[in-house]
Amino acid sequence: MSLIFLALTILILVTNMAAVAVVGHRVTGNYAVSKLAGVLLFCLLLFFIEHYIGLGSLAWLWPLTTAASAYCIYRYRSHFINALWCAELVFIVGFLYGLTWKLAFPDIDGGSEALTDLSFVSNYLAGTQLPPEDNWLAGNSFNFYYAFQHYCAALMGRMLNLSVGYSYNLACAVVMAFIVSLTWSVASTWCRNKLLKLILLVAVVAGGTGVSPFVPFMYDYPTETQGQQAFAAQSKLWASVRYIGKYDAQVKTDFAKDTFGVAPKETLEMPLETIGYLTFLSDYHPPIGSFVLLLLALACIYQLEKVSTKLRQQQVLTGILVSTGPLVLITNTWVLPLQALLVFGWLAYRQLSGRNLCVKSVIIGGLTPLLLAYPFLFEFTSNALSTPLKLVSDDQRAPLAQWVLVLWPQLTLLALAGFVCRRMPLAAYFLAMAALFLLLTELLIIDDPMGGKYDRFNTTLKWWSWTQVFVLVGLSGILLANKFKWLRWLTLLPLLALSSYSIEMANYFLAEKKESKNKLHGHHWLTKDAVNRQILEYLTAAPRGVVLEGLERTAYTPSSALALFSNQASFAGWPSHEKQWRGNAEFIYERGRDTQAFYKGQLENSLDWLQKNNIQYIVYRASDRAQNKQGWLQIQRQVARDYVWLPFKEHGDERYGIWQRKVQGSF
Repeated sequence: MSLIFLALTILILVTNMAAVAVVGHRVTGNYAVSKLAGVLLFCLLLFFIEHYIGLGSLAWLWPLTTAASAYCIYRYRSHFINALWCAELVFIVGFLYGLTWKLAFPDIDGGSEALTDLSFVSNYLAGTQLPPEDNWLAGNSFNFYYAFQHYCAALMGRMLNLSVGYSYNLACAVVMAFIVSLTWSVASTWCRNKLLKLILLVAVVAGGTGVSPFVPFMYDYPTETQGQQAFAAQSKLWASVRYIGKYDAQVKTDFAKDTFGVAPKETLEMPLETIGYLTFLSDYHPPIGSFVLLLLALACIYQLEKVSTKLRQQQVLTGILVSTGPLVLITNTWVLPLQALLVFGWLAYRQLSGRNLCVKSVIIGGLTPLLLAYPFLFEFTSNALSTPLKLVSDDQRAPLAQWVLVLWPQLTLLALAGFVCRRMPLAAYFLAMAALFLLLTELLIIDDPMGGKYDRFNTTLKWWSWTQVFVLVGLSGILLANKFKWLRWLTLLPLLALSSYSIEMANYFLAEKKESKNKLHGHHWLTKDAVNRQILEYLTAAPRGVVLEGLERTAYTPSSALALFSNQASFAGWPSHEKQWRGNAEFIYERGRDTQAFYKGQLENSLDWLQKNNIQYIVYRASDRAQNKQGWLQIQRQVARDYVWLPFKEHGDERYGIWQRKVQGSF
């Protein structure tokens, strides 16, 4: 039954987005661009409206949009069949690729930033007036984080009446579909060789870094059992993207030590975050959204460079290209400087080459998303974490050998682009911009609260990763279409090197256990335990309230999962994350400390504390008992006056369930 539901959901999604693309293709000339631009416009309009009035559930909307979409596709069926079906097929293949990963590994747990992203989606799922309540810090507004892509995921869930976990996982597949279709669109502009385009696609979607082809020879992990094979593949996937400052000091083979040396342990950590890595990690984090907007900009640029593009299409494409700047501001603010330079650099290139600048389109494309996002920006700019720029000092630079080893594929493509700049001015634009991006990453740091060995962590994580996609897609689309065979072959070298990461992804996919296979709700890791499942079912059906859960650590913990999956508000969330985002507000850590003291039975005046914080539900699970064997009895003595115990398992001295606040006249 669940597979039938999934198939129908996919059919509805594909039909609606295909209609958007079919209609939009008439004004852009590019199927992939029109599909994404249309979806973004729809989401942005509702994002604007809901800052004034919450629209609640939108489940009534999909029958109307699907009927209209089916009519549009039928009306333009001859054009679709003759010219557009291949582009739609690429989108579907990308969607199925992303969905395959999510079906195999659908768990949304505390091992990475997955619960963080789930909390963002859950904030928007109720459809209340924006900014919504922060479900990770009950009683506070969610107005400090760039989360437009999470709003889009929640909007899809509201229209299709999906759970928060289902919305999260399906959104990951949709994003992958856009990445694949846009990359293929750029590669297909001038390159006709399908094999070359496929290699580029693999390098972008499942690629690693310059370290990736050497990783199998640098680390020696046991692989006798399936568990060891999965761990080895996972470790190698991490080594490729977390090399400088971490895995470069952990090389194990004589070959690696003799060839690359062992880096000093005090080196700053300078990671990347590739699309392949994020796919393996199963996170719906903002970098993935910025990759999509970057690819949208590149697809517009390539389409604008086609001789056959009409003036009307140029105007629309220019507007879409410019709009990616403001959209990045509300999707992943970290890379706004790079996206802005890309757009303004292209406008300068266009002006210098004597081409039509479409000034009205530039103005409309820039102002429209800014105005629609203004209600969000009004709150966001007042509450977001301050992150000024500062200069990189000499002792913060990566060792040259490690720097070259990680970035050599990008550097190789830049060198090859130098051979075609005279014949292809667009290559000169990409070359100049990429060199500028790499230079800025070596000169500037976005000064976030992380310091010490992590001082450059977030800057390189965001900027190097974004630049790699820019270089790969922007330059390879030109180099692979070059008439000189030697240049095409040399271009394949860095692409194949990056694609070697996909081998470890495949090894991990095959070796890792799939205990939650096909369970797209995302909480099987939690609810495979019968007690947790019953608690979640109860909370899902219960009136909305604040949920208190045991807090083992201040981050990367299962705590808050029951609240989020049941669409309730978590009292403490992950305190370290919330504290960092909210300017190191001390009350957030106090919540965490008080929560830990409460579960240990050491919090004074606990009933007053519970009432002051309006806590409706107190969860007690096996993990709480493991921290304190006498925990249940201590809590029961403290709260019995105001709370009723609802048991879901009682066996001997084991008691698991929920304390629920008494309502006058009840219990």
